[in-house]
Amino acid sequence: DESCSSESSDCLFEEGAVEDDDVEKDNDHLVILGTANDLIKSAREQARCEFEQTRQMVMDRLPTSHKALFGEMGFAVGRLRSRPSQQPALVNRQHENDSVCWPARVLSPYQIAPGALRDFWLSKFVEASKSEEQKVPPLLVYLYGMDDGTGSYRVMPFENFCPFPQATHRMQEAALDFTGIGSSLCELDYRRLQAQGDFLLDLKLARNERRRGLMIFQETHEILSLQDLHMA
Repeated sequence: DESCSSESSDCLFEEGAVEDDDVEKDNDHLVILGTANDLIKSAREQARCEFEQTRQMVMDRLPTSHKALFGEMGFAVGRLRSRPSQQPALVNRQHENDSVCWPARVLSPYQIAPGALRDFWLSKFVEASKSEEQKVPPLLVYLYGMDDGTGSYRVMPFENFCPFPQATHRMQEAALDFTGIGSSLCELDYRRLQAQGDFLLDLKLARNERRRGLMIFQETHEILSLQDLHMA
């Protein structure tokens, strides 16, 4: 068609053609998008390196006896007080100060999601590391039967956990004897029954096969966004 030849100026803006200004705008958008992606990628890599350095430092400074307990099942011994996030009915006021022996499993602080609980453990770890008395860092434990989010976990003194192989017969009875639970059950009794059942099931599994208490999560550096960079 001669009317639409390369020399004709009447066909420059026919249907399907793109103006130079539109091309420039698209290119500018791609440049901005590419720059943002590069910023996020760089920030994530920097945050990942800082995270890996911190984790390595923590693991290097933890006593071998402490790390050897990761994944170990046993009993948390102490007072089972209600936490603010838990329902008031969990621990009856009359039993709030009673000492209990509760089925538990020790976890690495990096087996739970980043947040207040891990930060609290890390603060106690730093405090113990700086103490002149060479305090042993606390343990982070998963309490069987307390499946209500972060209420399932506790940061507790090292000496308040007894591994199952070292537990006395009396301690095992206190934590696993079903006959001690009466016919009128409160919420704590139901949770204790659940804890006992789950604990006995996990005892039959190898340490690396026990999945209860393990969170599925992403580290902060893995989900860092452009908005996080603006807020920093």
